Amino acid sequence: MRRVLYLKDEDYRLSFTHGNFITLSNTSDEDIERIIEQRLSPLYVSVHATDDKLRRCMLKNERLAPIVPRLKQLGENGITIHTQVVLCPGINDGPQLERTLNDLVELYPNVETLAVVPVGLTKYRDKLPNLRTYTAEESNQIIDYIESRQSEILEKTGTRFVWPADEFYVIADRQFPLRSKYEEMNQFENGIGMAREFISMFNQRRARLGKLNRNRRALFLTGFRRIRF
Repeated sequence: MRRVLYLKDEDYRLSFTHGNFITLSNTSDEDIERIIEQRLSPLYVSVHATDDKLRRCMLKNERLAPIVPRLKQLGENGITIHTQVVLCPGINDGPQLERTLNDLVELYPNVETLAVVPVGLTKYRDKLPNLRTYTAEESNQIIDYIESRQSEILEKTGTRFVWPADEFYVIADRQFPLRSKYEEMNQFENGIGMAREFISMFNQRRARLGKLNRNRRALFLTGFRRIRF
């Protein structure tokens, strides 16, 4: 087939039509103009860090354009953006996460939301960077930090803006927030509020199950390791 007919992970058309996250790493000035001209909004952008040196290192691309001006250009031309940070222990968390959050909330409401997601690792890591997953204690600290920032941002803007992924609550073995705290659930497919929605829908329909035999065990197959009711 002709090259233009192939769909790629970094294709901004898939970001617009399916909510795929893109890094804008291969998006040219002409592509940006086309996005603006055709009003391809909203877009979903993986930021990871607003420190451009760190971001270039994480994406292994020394020619990567600065991300904040890109986001600002899109936002000022009517494009709504939902962002995410895939958090890696000791790399883009801590002060770097604070900087990223501060930079992105300054672009609100054009940048509408920020999801903070833990890095996912498989056993197939030959010749890849030495990364690890988050511990329960670290996950609790991240949740505490983000929830404290939610309260601060909500008071200033009327929205919580930033949410930790459901997986952080699973790792920390912690109750999920109430459904109302996820607001419009703009990043539901990114694992933000999905577990709470599952629990809420089950509870709403529990009465229809009739009298249950409490001596019988039931197993729910989900994408989460454990969900507490």
